Amino acid sequence: FLSLILTFIGLESTTLTIIVYSFVLPFSAVTVITNLLKDSLGFEGVVISDDMLMKALGGSLEENAIKAIRAGVDILLVSEYFYNKTNSIKALNDAIFNAVKSGEIQTTRIIDAYNRIIAQKARF
Repeated sequence: FLSLILTFIGLESTTLTIIVYSFVLPFSAVTVITNLLKDSLGFEGVVISDDMLMKALGGSLEENAIKAIRAGVDILLVSEYFYNKTNSIKALNDAIFNAVKSGEIQTTRIIDAYNRIIAQKARF
């Protein structure tokens, strides 16, 4: 039913806010984002994070980014370029690169996110 609603209204992307994170945290984020939203409901759009620097998430920026990508988030939003006197974009890039290199994030997850982003760009 929800899949029909998403299709009917033409939803191209969705952002997960802290309200969604509060719901997701007791469960497996992969179960909610990938298994439910993408697989069961057939959502083909792009999943965008809320600000990765929100204090409500706990953990480090890098840890939260890796968890979000593994869960199915396609685009990460970061509100500050320099965070804790560090280039946050470089820190994320390095963390993601190392997570892919170590196998913590599967290459197929990155390819799926890339394909979703490119498909959305083509529609607009």
